[in-house]
Amino acid sequence: MTTTPTTSGGATRGRAARLLAWAGRTARWLTLRCYAVALIALIGYTSYRAFRYLAVSLMVSAPPPAQVTQWPRRLDTTTLETDRRAWAGLETVEHARAPLAHYHRLDTWIQPDRANNCTTSGCHPALPHAGRKETRAFLNMHATSIHCGVCHLQSESRPLDVMWYDPATGAARGAPSVLAAHALLLDMTAPKHTARDAETDRLRLIDLLREADAAAQNGKILSTLADHLAGTTSGSDEYTGMIHTALEVVPHFFRGEYGAKLALVDGASRSPVLAHPGVESQVRRFVAERDRLDEAARAALLAEIHPLRRPQTLQCSDCHAPSGLVDFKSLGYSEKRTADLTGSIVVRMIQHISEGSPFYLPRFMRPQDDAAGASPPPDEAGDNPPGEAGDTHTPGRSPGTQEPPAP
Repeated sequence: MTTTPTTSGGATRGRAARLLAWAGRTARWLTLRCYAVALIALIGYTSYRAFRYLAVSLMVSAPPPAQVTQWPRRLDTTTLETDRRAWAGLETVEHARAPLAHYHRLDTWIQPDRANNCTTSGCHPALPHAGRKETRAFLNMHATSIHCGVCHLQSESRPLDVMWYDPATGAARGAPSVLAAHALLLDMTAPKHTARDAETDRLRLIDLLREADAAAQNGKILSTLADHLAGTTSGSDEYTGMIHTALEVVPHFFRGEYGAKLALVDGASRSPVLAHPGVESQVRRFVAERDRLDEAARAALLAEIHPLRRPQTLQCSDCHAPSGLVDFKSLGYSEKRTADLTGSIVVRMIQHISEGSPFYLPRFMRPQDDAAGASPPPDEAGDNPPGEAGDTHTPGRSPGTQEPPAP
């Protein structure tokens, strides 16, 4: 019998349809089987990892974490001249941790001064004052924001002719942004501040905080604060709260985190004085031979190395006094901060420490009092009364977490 083309075409389409149906069933079967196998494998691997972690954590002692093993052991010159981000233990927390041999926890890291010839020459450590434990912390704190020459080099100018310089390059620069931010915050919280100024000041403050954060190299505290302010509207309750928060936070960055230091000014070149002039060969000789020099030769060579050294180093009262040698206001400090730094209570406190007598930490040394606008006057003895103006301590005992003001 002869099949017609119509019948042949129908049979072909039927076979194609059956083939497609079989392919669809096969694909569905393979998909389900593959899904089931993958699910079994995932559950099996996850279970294995969970049981393994449980067994290992219970039966095998884990090595100490890098946050502990990578802490620097000593607060020496090498530690200070190394960027804080080089240690995992310093980068994993909001604030830098103290080296294990250092008693106090460091709120922040100390920026190295690569332009200071006194330390880069190898003659002096980055924190050079170690003679008296009663006062060395105060003196070394100043070394983080003031060049050695301000106190130790001769200068006839009154007040001292000083300027800010960049510790990384030694070049002259303007006042630190954190000081400008603090002065602006005090102005923004003053009664005379008007709504008309609010938006302009808000934008200016945001820029200053970000600049100060970059200079501090200390995490993202100030830039995070700037981001929060950027998300607020001038005049809102949230904005007002952030301004008062900033007024509490910013003074914490007055301790050697300016990204700048003070140095004497050379009268001729108007550049910072960062070393004794013309003593490079003597310095090299001293570094190479100091262990072999007798006392007389050592003294003679040191005299050659320090031709401009003051016969008598400046004392605390020379600068921290109403008519002191440093014009803090011209250097960018606010009127309130200038009044705090030139108040005689600072000098009397340090004198009490040197004498071994009890002393009180003034309230202005605590940043939160800037927000409240409080700086109570000293009493007749030169200290604030306990329980009101500050905390009392005795030298030789731990003074807690309070710190003296840094210039």
